[in-house]
Amino acid sequence: MNKHAYLVMAHHQFPLLQTTLRLLDDPRNDFFIHIDKKAGAIDFEEIRRAAPHSRVTFIERLSVHWGGYSQIRCELALLQAATQAGQYAYYHLISGVDLPLRTAAEIHTFFDAHPDREYVHFASLCPAEPICRRISQYHFFTEKSRKSRFCRGLERLLGGTQSLFSVDRLRKSGLRLAFGAQWFSITDDLARYVLCRRRWIAHHFRFGDCADELFLQTLVVNSPFFQRTHAVLAGLPEGDYRAAARNIDWTRGQPYVWRSEDLSALLASDFCFARKFDLDIDAGAVQVVARHLMVRGEKTRDACYFPAAFLQEKDLHF
Repeated sequence: MNKHAYLVMAHHQFPLLQTTLRLLDDPRNDFFIHIDKKAGAIDFEEIRRAAPHSRVTFIERLSVHWGGYSQIRCELALLQAATQAGQYAYYHLISGVDLPLRTAAEIHTFFDAHPDREYVHFASLCPAEPICRRISQYHFFTEKSRKSRFCRGLERLLGGTQSLFSVDRLRKSGLRLAFGAQWFSITDDLARYVLCRRRWIAHHFRFGDCADELFLQTLVVNSPFFQRTHAVLAGLPEGDYRAAARNIDWTRGQPYVWRSEDLSALLASDFCFARKFDLDIDAGAVQVVARHLMVRGEKTRDACYFPAAFLQEKDLHF
């Protein structure tokens, strides 16, 4: 029996995380969850109860900062925990505000039909200079610069100084850069390859800026795994999110939050996951997706695990 590992990075909206766990709860799925240290006190058992048929493991909590190397450190910790627990057909990295667009069984069927493919998104295989500078220059303050005006000033000063003196950390490496979304679905072979290259990753990306959008793509494009990506095998153009089996809309937001009026097209699409949802912006959209998957497949038997509000509120149509 092929098993899948879901690697979850969450920091808020835990009822939404619980909905995702309920929808993907299946004996063939294990969850490895990181909850940001900054989130404060968490009822882990309440979250665990959302997936009674799956193994749920919480890894050591880190303080993760957007754009900082802590993002990569968290991803590697999740991969480490999962590979130590077993050998999985696929490792899916999702956030706590993602939702599946297919039932657990349908997701297994989808990946069983395309074995050994790596689902990694490539926004560009030849990044523009501003993207390259995320890695080619040193960024010492990314863990703090998003919230500290002083650190943002230091970052700008440091960047300007490095541009003036033509600093390029990668000039002699011959490294081919690529970037894209950090969310992925990869095989056991690639997961273990990534972990074997942890020192290489730290050397090249430790002082990067938003390097979580570069490290996996760059590692893959400089390895034999690139020819195993869905992007290559399906002949997808750069930027196509089908390469990662995820529907993410950056044209209308940072990224766009899916709303009820989007769901007809969203649920009819051939993606496995969607990012992102927000209970404060449109809780109804989350309810519709949950009901849709419950009716469509195996989750009907697990209806008792959903909060009563999900089942008793007036139906939403699309």
